[in-house]
Amino acid sequence: MINNLSNQTLSIIKYPNLTRLDLTESHHDYIKQFLFNTKMSLPNNLHFYVNYQSLERVTYNFTRYTTRNNLAKLAALHLYSAKQDDQHIKDYFPHTDLCHDGVSNYIDKIYFE
Repeated sequence: MINNLSNQTLSIIKYPNLTRLDLTESHHDYIKQFLFNTKMSLPNNLHFYVNYQSLERVTYNFTRYTTRNNLAKLAALHLYSAKQDDQHIKDYFPHTDLCHDGVSNYIDKIYFE
């Protein structure tokens, strides 16, 4: 029996007004979805807030190089609990400003301007 859902062509989900995305306290599956999903399009110049350990996990210690379209759109990566001079991060996000932040003060996790 063929599943009709598997044969559907789904539209790409776009977030044109998204400027900041805070996933510091989210499960790593959500981080993976936003960074690597090919059916989702993030806007350019996005500020992304994430916990270092979660990011390390979903990128396989910064060695996962599958479909990185959304990664290239990050203007700034705000890392929590990160090592200050991790060359892996700099190599993985070569065109992104890296910020080593403290505790997130944001209540809302997704911001639209």
